[in-house]
Amino acid sequence: MSGFSLPRPQRRSRGITILPLINVVFLLLIFIVLSGVISSPDPFELVPPEASAGEDVENVGSDAIVYVADTGELRFRDLGDETDVLVLIGQLAGSGGLETLTVRADAGVPAVRIVKLIERLRTTGIARIQLQAERRP
Repeated sequence: MSGFSLPRPQRRSRGITILPLINVVFLLLIFIVLSGVISSPDPFELVPPEASAGEDVENVGSDAIVYVADTGELRFRDLGDETDVLVLIGQLAGSGGLETLTVRADAGVPAVRIVKLIERLRTTGIARIQLQAERRP
């Protein structure tokens, strides 16, 4: 009696697998999402004033910005009443939670309004107040 042997199955070629490519794409997507800056939009449309001189300053968080619309409306975080804004800023400055405050005003706001606002903000104990403007070329 002769030995019985089964024919060996032929190997199928698997072709090119795209699983590593999918992994790389998802890793890049996660990296981009995590490294991106997530910021909330301004509470109203602002056209910043232009400046011919000044210094570049570090970017502050969006919760350390007082917005002033061209109508004179004021916004800090969720507050719109100027007295409430000044009280909250005073509390944050007193507790050491806020050292630098940025005023982002529309170019249409009268300078007198901005000066009065900055004078009132100084009484809250803020260490530094900066007015944001775009540099004129």
